[in-house]
Amino acid sequence: MEKFDIVIKGRFLISFKHGIIENGIVGIKGPRIEKIFKDGELEYESSQTLGGEDYIVLPGLVNTHTHAAMIAFRGLADDLPLFEWLQKYIWPAEGKFVKADFIKKAVPVAAAEMISTGTTTMADMYFFQDDAAEVLANIGLRSVIAEGIINFPTPTASNWKKQLDYTENFIKNWIGHEVIKPSIGPHAPYTTTPEILERAREIGEKYNIPIQIHVAETKNEVDEIVKKYGKTPVRYLDSVGFLSDLVVSAHSVWLDDEEIDIYVEKHVGIASCPQSNAKLASGIAPHKKFIEKGAKLGLGTDGDASNNSLDMFQEMKFTALICKVFSKDPTSCPAVEVLRAATLTGARVLGYYDLGDLREGYLADVITVKINEPHSTPVYNPVSHLVYAAKGTDVNDVVINGKVIYSDKEFKTIDIENAKYEFTDIVKKINDKYNR
Repeated sequence: MEKFDIVIKGRFLISFKHGIIENGIVGIKGPRIEKIFKDGELEYESSQTLGGEDYIVLPGLVNTHTHAAMIAFRGLADDLPLFEWLQKYIWPAEGKFVKADFIKKAVPVAAAEMISTGTTTMADMYFFQDDAAEVLANIGLRSVIAEGIINFPTPTASNWKKQLDYTENFIKNWIGHEVIKPSIGPHAPYTTTPEILERAREIGEKYNIPIQIHVAETKNEVDEIVKKYGKTPVRYLDSVGFLSDLVVSAHSVWLDDEEIDIYVEKHVGIASCPQSNAKLASGIAPHKKFIEKGAKLGLGTDGDASNNSLDMFQEMKFTALICKVFSKDPTSCPAVEVLRAATLTGARVLGYYDLGDLREGYLADVITVKINEPHSTPVYNPVSHLVYAAKGTDVNDVVINGKVIYSDKEFKTIDIENAKYEFTDIVKKINDKYNR
């Protein structure tokens, strides 16, 4: 008799190793998946059972790029180009409002939005990340967290050297934690210097942690870097020895074929954020070429301030559709590759090689999706259903690191009413400032 801590049943299990398993079961012991099997194959006992006939079971979604606390700025400045959005609204608002208390009150609400829509791992770049890590560790959301490093004062520190000092202390505090992976975040080529990039790379390599950076998000950024350094952003980063398998290149919209090849050769991870890029009219990344060339591709929502949503199901559907529009090829970016980017390869973008799939020995980050609502029936192909028909609100259960974090629409580690109440405090201050 096999004994499990949790079993999760589904009409369909989605595994990149085992394929689609009908009437499948995931058996979890401790923080890892112990066994994948079909109903009736094995006698077992379990302390807890989730899912059932009306569910698809799949690996939790991986949001490879966001700014969680920016949920407080959702809807503050819409329908604007990136640099006007940043310089006139977001950076001034951050300078006035972003403090440690702001982070502590905003992050739980963002975490709740992600968890309730199936995200089990997220990568965050922002400020006061020691405080964010403490909040996220208590909630249990697996998080790769980077303090933003910029060549001007941030809410955390007055200059980039102090920002790096803060970052290294933050890394030492959290390295080795079960769900928090510290990271470092030189913001972008246009907001840093070669010296900053070199120090960030050295720290990343010293601790073997992800290095998050925004790259080639807009055509204006590309033109600015070419004017300043004589090279496009990717070629510039390559020329200064920055690129490696530790790098998480957010956006990566304006890449040519040679630059994609550089990323493939250097095993650079791509965190594509197509909805945010579309909303800011920054452009759309060449997803078809990323997939065809074997790039390490993940998907991200970006922050709520630019996307207005942290729902990775929306991101998957939009990615698949916009890829087909831009390539003029309905077979491009098939559902299975989009789902892979949102799970397995997204995990690898963030340096996890035992995450993002339903397979024995992998970390037990698993979700269930209901398939008995009018919009979610019938289900002929569960993979295409997840990408084209499912909604984040269909998520019923979320297990992270072998612990039930969310079940039957109930948060197990967040006092959601209190979190929303405290969040209204910072929202009111922003509202009063901007007369919204």
